[in-house]
Amino acid sequence: MDSINIKGLEVFAHHGVYREENVLGQKFVVDVSMQVSTREAGRSDDIRKSVNYGSVCDDIQKVMKNRNYKLIETVAEEIADMILLTYDDVRGVNVTVKKPWAPVMVHVDTVSVSISRKKHTAYLGLGSNIGDRESY
Repeated sequence: MDSINIKGLEVFAHHGVYREENVLGQKFVVDVSMQVSTREAGRSDDIRKSVNYGSVCDDIQKVMKNRNYKLIETVAEEIADMILLTYDDVRGVNVTVKKPWAPVMVHVDTVSVSISRKKHTAYLGLGSNIGDRESY
């Protein structure tokens, strides 16, 4: 599977456990790798056959700016969910959310969370072979 990658997207947002983080805000850095076939886009040179990474960047910023989260784990989940639900051609996504200068009372350059999520196909049985049970 091919991938489209976004590395080092900087977003100023208001996430954190401490009140000061939510009031003052801070810089976050996001890396995303989307698993998607680039074959049609590469052969046709047509943006409509690919995932527009500019749109993905805009959507990530909206996720991060529209709501305050306590945990960067939650931010990463929200970004992954948004990408998988919005962009049909994306089969899987890796998301890393970095928090430079995290307030942990010792010197660290960055604290980060990385997650991997994929789309799955589910088949629901709708036939009469199930008996009296309903299938969802």
